[in-house]
Order: sequence, then C-alpha cells, then structure tokens
Amino acid sequence: MFHCCVVCEKYLILGDMEELRSLYRRCPCFKWGVLTLIVCAGVYSGFAWHDASRKSSEMAKKKRLVEAVAKQIDKKLMRIREAAEWLALKVTEVYAQKQRSLQTIDKAAFSQDSTGVFLKRLPDGGSALFVSTIFPLTEDIREVAYLTEALNEPFKKVCGEVDGVLQVYYNEKHCLTRIFPFFDVTLQFDPQLKITDFPFYYLADDRHNPQKSAIWMNEPYVDPAGRGIVISVLAPVYIDSELEGVVGIDVCVHDLQAALDRELKDVPFLITTDEGAFISIHKRLEPLLDLYPKPPASDIGYATTPQAFNTSKNLFMSPSRAVRKLFRLFSTTNECAIKIGHDTFDFYKVSIPEIKWFMLVNLSE
Repeated sequence: MFHCCVVCEKYLILGDMEELRSLYRRCPCFKWGVLTLIVCAGVYSGFAWHDASRKSSEMAKKKRLVEAVAKQIDKKLMRIREAAEWLALKVTEVYAQKQRSLQTIDKAAFSQDSTGVFLKRLPDGGSALFVSTIFPLTEDIREVAYLTEALNEPFKKVCGEVDGVLQVYYNEKHCLTRIFPFFDVTLQFDPQLKITDFPFYYLADDRHNPQKSAIWMNEPYVDPAGRGIVISVLAPVYIDSELEGVVGIDVCVHDLQAALDRELKDVPFLITTDEGAFISIHKRLEPLLDLYPKPPASDIGYATTPQAFNTSKNLFMSPSRAVRKLFRLFSTTNECAIKIGHDTFDFYKVSIPEIKWFMLVNLSE
C-alpha cells in the first residue's frame, strides 16, 4: 500500500469523491498511489488469469487422456465379447459334427472318482472336465463329455490370441463343465455343484436374455474356479431352438484396474456400473470418498454358492452424503464440482459402453 500525505489520508477516510478527484490532479503522492494500485491490480489479475488458464488446460488434457483410455478398454472388451460369440458357434459346429468328433476321442482319459464325478484326471494341454453328480451319469451325458473334447483347440486359440482373457469355459445344461486352462476340479468344485443355478448360466437363458445374444455380467464376483474377482461375458448355445449350454469368458478385474493405473498415469479414478454398483477405486480416492469399511481378509473367499454373488455395493446408497450427491449429479451430467469437507473437487464421467461401466475421475489433482 502507498503512503498518503496528511491531506490525502483525511479525504480517503472521509470518502469525499469530489475532493479525491481534485487531489488526483493536484497531489503527486495521491496520483502515484492510484497508478500503483492500478498496476498491482493488473498484475494480480494477470497472474490469476494465467493460473486459471493453466488449470483449465491441465483439466482438458486429463479429460482427453481418460477418454482415450476408456475407448481403448471398450475396444478390448468388445473383442472379448466377439470371441465368446465365435466360441458359441464352434460349440454348435461340434454338435453338428458329432459322429466325426467322437471317432477321434481317447475315452480312456475319462473316469469317475470316488464321489461319482466324471472327469479327466490328468492334464494333457487341453481343458479340464467336470460332470456334477446332480444328474445321473447317462450314456448321453458321457457322449457330451467326449464330444466337447473337440473344444480344446478353440479354447486355446481364444486364450492365446485375445488380450485380457483369463479363462474360457462351456457349461452344459446337465451340469457338465469344460474349462481352460486345466486345473484339478476335485479340489475346487463340490461333487453336487449345480452350475445351472449360477448367474453365469441362467442370465444367458431365454428368460433373462430373449435376444439370445452374448451378454456381460458386469458386476464383479469371486470366481468359483478360484481365479479371483472377475467379470464374465456369456454366449448361449442353442441346438434345435433349445438352450444346450452357455459359453463363458472371464476377465480379471484386478488386471483391468492395473491397466487403468498404468495408462492413466496416476489420475485418480473410481469405476462403477451405470446402476451405481461399486467396481474399483484408485488408492488416492479412497480416503477422499470413504465409500465403505474394508472387509477383513478372512471374509474373502470363493463364491461356491449362488447366494454368494449378492455382495455388490451400490453407491447411490453409500453412507457418505457427498458420494450419494455425486452420483445423483452424474445421473444428469458428465462433469460437476462437489464440496467434500472444506474443499471443492472437479469430477468428470467417462463411459465404457461395452459393459455399461463409468469412470469418475478427479480432475482437481
């Protein structure tokens, strides 16, 4: 602040505008003081504009990055869905070429264990087989077990050539499962496992999927085969207009999150379904949003029953008022500012349409 003479100070205190205009013409100290204030205000405004411009540029850059990464993930998942559709066609071909396929099968590789499960005991580079005891082991079911051995090469092709595939399988209506890569099914599956009661089977049936197209289970669940937390794409197989089985491909949620971490270069993000089911969160957003208390490690296990799938958290019902408000706002807009505690944060929403997921990114960091 400039120092006024006694006269200037008097009229500044009184706020007498006529005298102040007169002083501007007559008093050098007042004139230079006003000019100094104008210059300082201009400099301050320039810095403020530059800071706002830099912040706007950084936010735009982050938006472009997030949109590009979301598009990349979307294309990757689209290719996985197309692979599931291709596998479903291969299954129908195997059924259509039944007699030829059965002639090449080594039936000695199959047997029943002490619990009655029909399986392949030893790994041979192909898929594992599990036939539950829930149905009597008829000759027709044995025939399907032998027949589906022909799926080994298509399974290998998808796992080897399609990026992001964790495992592939075919679940048949008599609770027969073909799954690749091979593992010891007796250590993982209950002998009376009823595959048809699980969402990764019945969500593809004509009641839940009348279009008979490939569909995503876009809410993560713990894989019964022990491969971690996954999402799945399902493709129904119809023979003579009847649902014969369901092809499935699993994608590891942890791998998706790790890929996002790498590509987004530490831009904090939260992933949710379009209905608000929680998928994943960046470590730097955890304390800010404080979504849910972390479950103890002992609570994490395999989803060995259909009921174990009902574990999703919906962010529209979060205990955090700020989180509920954030998701209500994102029902109508792609960008918003929200106050959390004493600070205001800018969030941006980007869609991954293939699986109906959204990424919410914090642009303020």
